[in-house]
Amino acid sequence: FEGQQTDLRMVMAAKQRFVARMQLLSPQMGEEVYLVFKMPRLDAVHVFYRYGDEPWTKESAGDTLPMLSWPFFDRQPTFNLPQRQGILSVVVEIAHRGVVDAPVLLEGSNAFRQDGIDASITAGLLIGVNLVLAAVGLMAALNFRRFGFLAISLMT
Repeated sequence: FEGQQTDLRMVMAAKQRFVARMQLLSPQMGEEVYLVFKMPRLDAVHVFYRYGDEPWTKESAGDTLPMLSWPFFDRQPTFNLPQRQGILSVVVEIAHRGVVDAPVLLEGSNAFRQDGIDASITAGLLIGVNLVLAAVGLMAALNFRRFGFLAISLMT
């Protein structure tokens, strides 16, 4: 399953909502599929899904909801869509005050895991560079006895 991307770019007022509906046919049985909204600051995202005439299942995530109620703990609203034989009907509702610039991805489990690994590596590199800069600033402050270097190391 390869990720498919749709870009949403719109400005929404306080009580406006964006609603979209899609139907997904399971391309491969057994592979998990994730619906990922690549905008961590979305106020609320509600995803409703069902197979056939089953009752709708609702899952919600976003800044206005406590993270413990999210269906999947991630940096941005992410939903694990069930995969069974048949057509999955999905309705997405986005509530956000301000500019919405969110690519929406349908990702298979391998691509989703790789995105998480890439984000962790990037964060680790940035933290490592900052720690090295702080250590160099501290050593320079101790060596030259100038507090300007200490201030720079504390700012990193």
